[in-house]
Amino acid sequence: MDASKAFKKSRTTIYDAIKNGELLRDHDGLIDLSELIRVYGNPSGVQSSTS
Repeated sequence: MDASKAFKKSRTTIYDAIKNGELLRDHDGLIDLSELIRVYGNPSGVQSSTS
């Protein structure tokens, strides 16, 4: 998944968030989807289901 497109954030914004400690990466350098949702909320066009 391309996080910058899904969350409508520039790559620079995402890299800055990592650099500032707002967004955390795992030991492989990848960002977990839950981490992106924690910082930026649900991606555009995705509804969260509440049942």
